[in-house]
Amino acid sequence: MVGPTDPSNFFTMVTDLGAAANSVQNGDGFYALVFDTASSTTVPLGTSSTTYFEIISVAPGTLSPTLSKTIPYNTSPGLLSGSDGSTTSGALSYQWQQSTDDITWSDITLTTGKTYTPGPITSNTYFRREAITTLPGGDQCSSGSNSILISIPSTFSLTSSAASNTFCVGDVLTFTASGSTSYEFLVNGAIVQGPSAVQTYTTVLSEDSVVSIKGDTSTKTHSINMYLNEVQAGSVSGTQIICYGEAVTMNLVKMGAWEVFR
Repeated sequence: MVGPTDPSNFFTMVTDLGAAANSVQNGDGFYALVFDTASSTTVPLGTSSTTYFEIISVAPGTLSPTLSKTIPYNTSPGLLSGSDGSTTSGALSYQWQQSTDDITWSDITLTTGKTYTPGPITSNTYFRREAITTLPGGDQCSSGSNSILISIPSTFSLTSSAASNTFCVGDVLTFTASGSTSYEFLVNGAIVQGPSAVQTYTTVLSEDSVVSIKGDTSTKTHSINMYLNEVQAGSVSGTQIICYGEAVTMNLVKMGAWEVFR
């Protein structure tokens, strides 16, 4: 125990019982020393009862890093889960939280289970799970898990299933849009589907075409040019007469994407 050098400046003094320098360990005890401020003596007038401390440890569990992913605009990332949390005392519960910057967190209403499935997301969002232990007296201790990031594509886009946007007659083509809450598909300026939340459109084109989409705002428009890889069949001249056993020469001729004999 170390007494104050100037008792007039101290009404009480706290002494750590049995712990390393200035650190609190599980089971440490503390008591107060009372001094007479009107006297220069360093002898305490009395001591308080001793208070002992129980250190509560809460392990929140871990969310798999593979849960971080990029998903289409206005869709759900699916089930989020992690390893079990644990505590050295009290009853353990969970609270899922979200953040836009991975710094400031807010609780998500009615999400107190071990797992959580978010609803549709329209912007980049971080998620984590907080483990909470509640002690018999009602006091709580908590600890947050690692965070995972659900990303949304930053641009309004349209892609086709055809390589280089080039197709052949009869090809079934699928167009996929992202970056909006609704989509209206157009072919050569004519509406063919929507507006709706459906992000794909499947069709068969018969000529060079312009496929477009319109989103949920006037600034969300996008178009791609589709090109028909048209094969020219060529022609065969009139009937050729040959004699039995006579040799015939066939020439291989390149015509577009095809090779023919003639």
